[in-house]
Amino acid sequence: MDWDDLRFFNAIATAGSVARAAQTLGVAQPTVTRRVRDLEQKLGARLFDRLTSGYRMTEAGVRVFTKSVEVARIMRSIADDVAGQEADVAGAVCITASEGIGASWLAPRLGALRAQHPALVINLELSTLTRDVAAGDADVALRMGEPGDDALVGRRIATIPFCLYAARGYLAAHGAPRDFEDLRRHHIIESSGRLEHVPQARLLRDIANGAVTVAALDNIFAQTAVAKAGAGLVGLPCYLGKNDPDLTPILENDFRIELPVWLLTRPDLRSTARVRAVLDFIVAEALRTLPQPGQFLMREAV
Repeated sequence: MDWDDLRFFNAIATAGSVARAAQTLGVAQPTVTRRVRDLEQKLGARLFDRLTSGYRMTEAGVRVFTKSVEVARIMRSIADDVAGQEADVAGAVCITASEGIGASWLAPRLGALRAQHPALVINLELSTLTRDVAAGDADVALRMGEPGDDALVGRRIATIPFCLYAARGYLAAHGAPRDFEDLRRHHIIESSGRLEHVPQARLLRDIANGAVTVAALDNIFAQTAVAKAGAGLVGLPCYLGKNDPDLTPILENDFRIELPVWLLTRPDLRSTARVRAVLDFIVAEALRTLPQPGQFLMREAV
């Protein structure tokens, strides 16, 4: 049974005539007549006696009306609950982000987000895997690189530069490379797994062809730890390298990659209060602390 048919039935039962029901519903009279006739056919019962003075409910009509009033009340209650939930900044929001920017930049700011919206619960999932936001695996995605998903909406919120870094101990033992050609006599830390094909990994392999690979890791924090131990050179986002006193940038003017950061969600979620609050907070923080196109990330910015 179509709830909309019951809505037309209720309008006639309450108004007592097709003309007044049509006026209440804002539709043409033939539409009201047709919808009620369809309902009677579906139920296999006559719901109204058509009199010259108007429509009068039959016994079957009275029974249907009693039930339909309860259905209408439940439908209004559902609508009110949903509207209230969407209007309140409350509930859970699942954010998926890459491990680097998620752990080092976003996670430390979740306390400030909660201070603004105490009823929010943030589920932050960090992974090198790309979660399917369009399929409902998460509500919001913070992604490095182009989004590549037409089913999502969002905006570019920052541009992250990558540089080459080495520990002071490594530089003391091996010296700093003078140029890309000189890189080939050095030790490098490569990326593996899901990170194997990211731009900074490809560039490092290309320019340091022939260098000794001392480790290949699929986690940016593990790569950082190995580099800080003095094992070799590594390509890192500048928000990690420049804020680490144990690391020194190498060939800053030559080894330089910039990746966009996109904030994405599903079209049906972007106007809900809880998701909108998260999106607005992340955008404001990104504009305040992350480099925009053409800017270089200073040490004090993060």
